Amino acid sequence: MRTVATIVILLLASSVALADGDPQCSTSGSLPQGAVFVGYTAPGAPILNSLALLVTKKLQPYDGRSLSVGLTLHEAVSTSATGSSIKSIQPYMDLHGVNHCEYPAELSASPWKSWRLWVSDPELALRSPTRAERNSLREMKPDCVSQGDYPPGEEQCVHAELLAVSDFNENGLPEYWHTVPYTWETGLAVSELLAEGGLLPLVSACPGCD
Repeated sequence: MRTVATIVILLLASSVALADGDPQCSTSGSLPQGAVFVGYTAPGAPILNSLALLVTKKLQPYDGRSLSVGLTLHEAVSTSATGSSIKSIQPYMDLHGVNHCEYPAELSASPWKSWRLWVSDPELALRSPTRAERNSLREMKPDCVSQGDYPPGEEQCVHAELLAVSDFNENGLPEYWHTVPYTWETGLAVSELLAEGGLLPLVSACPGCD
């Protein structure tokens, strides 16, 4: 029986093997001036995935090509000064969908049991969602996705989960930081809650997804 974690590991290993020596996936070593990096870790995994750069109050998609070993990161939703640093970076060519480079980084700290958001600026804080906000995401994204290859009756059903809320562009419309479950993997996205209802996608990431 294949599990989601097993499939992801196999896909990642095959992608890395194909990317050895690929100059397209080289790192540049420093973040753009004035930009704040935002990434995430999944439950039980020490691998940092890149999500976005915050530049002049606007979120931009970012693949992580300018991350560097030793960069200190801070937990974005926390009441304590939780931090970690990048231990290593292992870029590879992802062949799912349109070929593109991925830059997963290993953190020095131990894996966490829940999703974590990480930022390069400790002053950039996101807040925890309220119960009403969690309920509003469930109403807008009610589908429960069956993940993995399990026998009938043992499927793993996963809902989108609201992790944090922000308003970086200061327009009064909250930005929802939420998970996006697919059949073999779960990605992360930031969507703006529109005044008339519904969500406007801003940035998203899902390494290994088609």
